[in-house]
Parts: sequence; structure tokens; C-alpha cells
Amino acid sequence: CESGRLSLAQRAFPDIEKWVFAGHSLGGIAAANEVWAMAGRNETDAIGGLALLASYVRQDLGCGLVDFSTEEWDWLHAASVSASHDKIVNGANFEAGKKWLPSGNNTITVNIEGGNHRQFGCYDDSERESINYKVDGVPTVSAEDQQEQAASAIAEVASYARSPTNGVSSSGSMASRFGQYMLDYFFLGRAGLWNPLLRSTNIKKMQQSALG
Repeated sequence: CESGRLSLAQRAFPDIEKWVFAGHSLGGIAAANEVWAMAGRNETDAIGGLALLASYVRQDLGCGLVDFSTEEWDWLHAASVSASHDKIVNGANFEAGKKWLPSGNNTITVNIEGGNHRQFGCYDDSERESINYKVDGVPTVSAEDQQEQAASAIAEVASYARSPTNGVSSSGSMASRFGQYMLDYFFLGRAGLWNPLLRSTNIKKMQQSALG
């Protein structure tokens, strides 16, 4: 239920005050569980937001009744990002999981038209059909376009963490540092693996575009 990855990132970049927990697919479940566990220990100071890409909150994994919809979570901002051609995520479970996200305007909902499940990340899904008998939809947008839209949603969540009302400096230097490491260290890839190697030119362009 806890990966311990935040402590690794904090040791590497001790000047970062807030972190957006973002995950794709199973990585999103891991990100949500991490935030929930931290709150259970009253360690919320480092939480800058939550972004679930083709993922949703689950309560059936033995990690507690994860529920960010209550009043005590009214400070948390989140993003729920889906793709119209995603044939991997269980649509009914995805919709059901939305009720446990922060309520009202605290959750950004984005559906990327023409995107699929694989293009949220950078990985080879050729063995998926033989493992779980699922075949992803055929995308009609480029991976770069899909990832840029996902990055924009994550960046919007990050913008709330930078606001003075959340106790974080809104200076340009803080915004720059936040954007630099947000995707590098919490854009979770296949099966929730923490992948600090997602530093391609496209990722850098995504950050620049999303953060203005």
C-alpha cells in the first residue's frame, strides 16, 4: 500500500516542498494509496495533489477505505484523466471510482478524444493480450499529443499547490522547480513502476507547454 518512493525523491530534491502524486493505470492506484496512507500518519504537508491517468480509486485492496470526497479532504485537488479509445480500463469501475475523488471543482475531469491506454506512458504492451486477454483501442491522436494533454491536467493540479492559500510560494522559482520534477518523478509507468527515465525531448516539451 506504500511504495516509499516519495522519500527517495525528497532525498534527491530536498528543496521541493510539494509533490503531485500522478499515476497511470495501476500506478494511479498506487499513487492514491500513497496519499491516503500519508494522511493516515498525519503527514500531508508534502502532498500537492493527485492525478489519475486511466486509473481510479479502489477500496478493495486492503489499503483502507480510500475516500477523498469528504470535507476533511477539501484542500486536495485532483485530476481524473481518461481516453476515449482506452479498451483496458474497466469503464464501470472507472466511473464508480469517481465518487471517491475530491468533490466539486476540486477534481478536474478530462477525456482525451482519440487517446488509448498505452499512450499515457512509454512502454511496450505487446504481451498484454497473452497475459490478461485485453486488447487496447487504436489511437487516432499521437502519443505526444495525448501526453501533452495529460501533462496539462497534472500541471493544473500543481498550480493549486503553488498558490499562497496552500502555503506554498507562488514565485517563479518554485513553479519552475515544481514543473521540472513533477513529471520526471511521479509520471508512473507500466504496472505502477516508478520511472525516473522519462526525460525525453517530448517530456520536456510537455512540461514547457503545460506550465507555460
